[in-house]
Amino acid sequence: MKSVVYLWALVCCLAIVNPASAAQDGLIYAETGKVSPLVESVVNGFQTLLRGSTIIVVSVDGDERQEMAKIASFLESKKIVKDAPQIIESIRKQFRRDKTGFTRPIWLSDNNAKGNACVLAVRQNEQATYANLLSKKIDEALVSGNRLMPLDVEVIQASIVAHEMYHCYEYLRGSMVTFWEGALETRLAYAMHRSESAADAYAALYVLQNYDAVNTVRMQMEFRRIGMLNADVEHNTAQTVEHVLTSFNNRRLTRMATGRLILMAEDIRNDKVMDEQAFVSLKKSSIEITNAYISLLSERPGLNIKREKAQLLTEKMALMDNTPQNSRLTAYVMNEISASFHKIGARTAVSSKYFKPLMERYTMKMTPDAIAQLTPPAHVQNPRPAPI
Repeated sequence: MKSVVYLWALVCCLAIVNPASAAQDGLIYAETGKVSPLVESVVNGFQTLLRGSTIIVVSVDGDERQEMAKIASFLESKKIVKDAPQIIESIRKQFRRDKTGFTRPIWLSDNNAKGNACVLAVRQNEQATYANLLSKKIDEALVSGNRLMPLDVEVIQASIVAHEMYHCYEYLRGSMVTFWEGALETRLAYAMHRSESAADAYAALYVLQNYDAVNTVRMQMEFRRIGMLNADVEHNTAQTVEHVLTSFNNRRLTRMATGRLILMAEDIRNDKVMDEQAFVSLKKSSIEITNAYISLLSERPGLNIKREKAQLLTEKMALMDNTPQNSRLTAYVMNEISASFHKIGARTAVSSKYFKPLMERYTMKMTPDAIAQLTPPAHVQNPRPAPI
């Protein structure tokens, strides 16, 4: 859920390898070892949808050497020798960077939809924390010390596993060529946003079906909005999740199979996701705010300001959009972030030295009436007045 790895970054690590005969009972790779009942339950729900595929379960909170050995074992079973070190090293880097969860496909051919694999890296030993919901570590100063809403760790973990398993499904339901043909129809950042919207919609449906945990899903939605403080509009899936919460409940979802939930999630995504131009506009406004935010963090230990700003510039250039910055929309983004801090209980965040200057610069210049009348771009939900 927290990973903000762009789709094009997968190119350097996705393997196209030659298949070799090997027996595989069920989706979970036999050499994965013991997996948690939660992970096993979520993965088994995809059994009929991904027949012939393999899920390699990796624990992001486990021993790195042991977890990488699972991937090495799978590659060896498929007689992959030449490319194995590069594949493992690429996954190792993300293993060290992303301790919430991530997925990586291993395609055995470019046109065959059968026999491929996906690394499902999730937390299995340690409990989820609020840090797992943040886009980057630079958010932690804003939420630490606040009286946040209670965190249901089991539901959060179920949501993360369901979300990541949907991504595995995206990779494995077709061939590598089919996947990339779809991804390259739009800007890759927007393709990622569409993917994250469907994954979050599926995770929300799964959590409502199995836990009826409306408040936890809503809290996750607010954290997605806060992610815009880190220029993470790709994961701002609040529109699709909000629709799930207002249109479905536990009783309606009872006994629905995984395939049905996936179809519903993708229909919701297609209907409620913001269009590409709205995404680009929000992304540019978010980048502007994040750039200003990073400038306030110069004294924070372990934060490379130059590297962070260079990354923002790269993301902005990748949008390939030269339209003028929309100051009203930037105020809208600031308003959304502020309101979400209040929603999760981080009320002191908006008055902190890391955030208050942003409010003064982007929101507080406007009158309350002007804030209430902000008009977001097409398919972006109506703003909520920020408590100041």
